[in-house]
Amino acid sequence: MSGGHLAVTRRLGLDATTAEVVEALRERGVRALLFKGPVLERWLYPDGRVYGDIDLLVSPASFRRAEGALAELGFQMRFAGARASELWHWPHERAWRRGSFDVDLHRSVWGVGVPAETAWTVLSERTAWLEIAGARVDVAGEHVQAFLVALHAAQHGRGERKPLEDLRRALDIADESLWREAAGVARRLGSSAVFAVGLGLLPAGEELAGRLGLQRNASVEVHLFSEGAPPLSMGFLRFAAAPSLRARLALLITELVPSPPFMRSTSELARRGRIGLFATYVLRPFSLCAQTPAAWRAVRDARRRARAA
Repeated sequence: MSGGHLAVTRRLGLDATTAEVVEALRERGVRALLFKGPVLERWLYPDGRVYGDIDLLVSPASFRRAEGALAELGFQMRFAGARASELWHWPHERAWRRGSFDVDLHRSVWGVGVPAETAWTVLSERTAWLEIAGARVDVAGEHVQAFLVALHAAQHGRGERKPLEDLRRALDIADESLWREAAGVARRLGSSAVFAVGLGLLPAGEELAGRLGLQRNASVEVHLFSEGAPPLSMGFLRFAAAPSLRARLALLITELVPSPPFMRSTSELARRGRIGLFATYVLRPFSLCAQTPAAWRAVRDARRRARAA
């Protein structure tokens, strides 16, 4: 089968899975809001957009019910069995997989500075809908989509092309009144600085942030994400912020010797049986050492940017 046919087949499978999951959640009284993926395609990509997973936001009160529904549909949590300390990077979401299809189930989104209940209230206002594989699916309004595009760019930084392309297209398409609405969403969610950092990754966005009166006085962590810093840089921050020697030793052990479920979920080599998993553990100290100089420079530079903002 050609690459084009494979892409079409996968797209049809993703859409069918989206419809199946949304309908199953609805039957259980769970309202789900779809974002990214086909939502951005409809808004920003008239020529089509490749997307690889399904992002759904549900209310915190419905999160457990939604997880139960996914389990009943045959999905498995990707990091099942991992230590709680290894999930710090995903506090607002859990990844579920069935076959080759992933569902990222969110109760909030990265970069939001208010409780998840408040985030749900704001993000689920003034929604629209799309028909996907015969199912009517709730989607975020364009003002929320613009806000999320900027946050997604800040989260993934300069090193990932797709979020920056989403942002570039959104800046080209959306007028300033929509961006003012998006800035209002950011203020309500305690995310104005993160929103400004995301916009500032592109010259047009930096100019827009200035016109909107936004300041990029974000945390060191946000600046690290926005610059595409090595993963180890966040480990340095967490180590420095640990409240005790015991907590620091626990972080060090977790970083050096992650749990097998975490290793398998983040490394293709670790998924190649016992030998592959063993090899991943052997190689990990060398990988961390190789990252250390760049990670330390990234922390230093992020602290400088945070002080200057």
